[in-house]
Amino acid sequence: MNPHSFTEALRLKLDAAFSGLSIHTAVMDGSRSLPYVLLTLSSGEERILRNHTWDCELSVQLLTHAQDTNGEEARNRFTSLCAEVEKGSLRDSLNESASDFYLYRLSLQAVDEPMVQDDSFIQSARFRVLIQF
Repeated sequence: MNPHSFTEALRLKLDAAFSGLSIHTAVMDGSRSLPYVLLTLSSGEERILRNHTWDCELSVQLLTHAQDTNGEEARNRFTSLCAEVEKGSLRDSLNESASDFYLYRLSLQAVDEPMVQDDSFIQSARFRVLIQF
């Protein structure tokens, strides 16, 4: 199982769709300047044994400056981001470009309430991912 190939493919697609927003994966090193999106895939259980089909959780977080961005603007940006992640066309595009995975399902499970921590505005969503590696 190589979850990094999926998150990297997703990062590239979202980076192209949201040119003014820096998209990062949890395994990327280096400094991150606000605003940015953090993608983290957590493996769950193997749904179809010996077939390498996994039920996983994808966390999508938007982090931006609380004082620079109106809360409504950040919420709208996050809503657009979540809508893009959930599009069937994104799933199809990921499958066309994938070399080592096949994405069956990517569905929104929960959106957390936005919070302000220090000087950062943070909003998170969790998606269920059914994927074969």
